Amino acid sequence: MTIETRRGTGHTTVRYPLGPATALPELAPEGSGPRKSGRAYWRGTSLVTEGTSTIQGQTVPIRETRTLDGAGAEMTLETLLVVQHGYTLKGAQNYGAAKDVYRKTVPPRD
Repeated sequence: MTIETRRGTGHTTVRYPLGPATALPELAPEGSGPRKSGRAYWRGTSLVTEGTSTIQGQTVPIRETRTLDGAGAEMTLETLLVVQHGYTLKGAQNYGAAKDVYRKTVPPRD
């Protein structure tokens, strides 16, 4: 499976092997660089992708869950990334979560 993301003038293309859900220990990073490793699977009606990404020079594990609404006009993207410092402070949060909603629009006619 291939997912292409466009932001402004840039874009990224990521390929994921599509298969059954299997255990992935703590979203452990499997490589460095932008999304060099990963997998994709269905969880009910949601498409889940897991892999690694590079943020500020650090490789971090990332999980994205995409869900379409019943009409197929709105996609919700939930993202979870885990920052592994090599140490843990009691009560410290080592992850970030975000939720983005994309709505399908009709491009204007020229």
